Amino acid sequence: MDDSLLYDLSQTDCGKKLSAYQRSLFFYKKELLLIFAEYALKKELIFKPLDAQTIFDYMVLELPFTFWQTFKKEDQCKYISDSTVSINNQLVSLIHYVRPQFFSVKKLSFRERAFYMFYHELGYYEYNTEPFKKYLTQTDYSNKRFATDRVTIKFDKSFQEGVNAMMKTDASETIFFVYGEYDPWRLQSSAKKNVFVVKEGSHSSRIKDLPSTEQTVIFDKVKSFMK
Repeated sequence: MDDSLLYDLSQTDCGKKLSAYQRSLFFYKKELLLIFAEYALKKELIFKPLDAQTIFDYMVLELPFTFWQTFKKEDQCKYISDSTVSINNQLVSLIHYVRPQFFSVKKLSFRERAFYMFYHELGYYEYNTEPFKKYLTQTDYSNKRFATDRVTIKFDKSFQEGVNAMMKTDASETIFFVYGEYDPWRLQSSAKKNVFVVKEGSHSSRIKDLPSTEQTVIFDKVKSFMK
């Protein structure tokens, strides 16, 4: 995934606060792991074959992606913890943004199907582990490990080639693309026409979140296609 948007966002006041929080989580990893292990036990979360420490690492690495994908401008930034709050509250804040349940065995069937699709034809993002190497216990933090290991997964680019070919035809005129300004996935779009961006929007941005003038443009075009 092109991470230029994430870099730009990391330079904002909110992004700088998030980056500092991410560094703090790794700095206090030893203390946080004790509380996280208790939390996982209480919630009966099983992560096999991975251990709680590796899952904690994944959660902290995932933080900026999830934060901006789910961004809510009215309250998202003010809930970011920092090193001045208690260790317990730092973990509470992390779990608020990145749910450990996602990595549990219970979610395995959903995770396997989705990640097979990602690594077979859609593509997926990976993490920049370089700044945190001294805190990490694994040598590889690829998200591909959450895909099934029962079959060999080889990326098939024919799907994306087909989509790109379709986007050059008249059929693309009848498709509308609505993206959130802060959604990292927005950068992966190959769309050139009928693209609408919700200001300070996220992965959940919809037509209803656009200004009324742009909503009118979309609905007028839809009506013209139905004649």
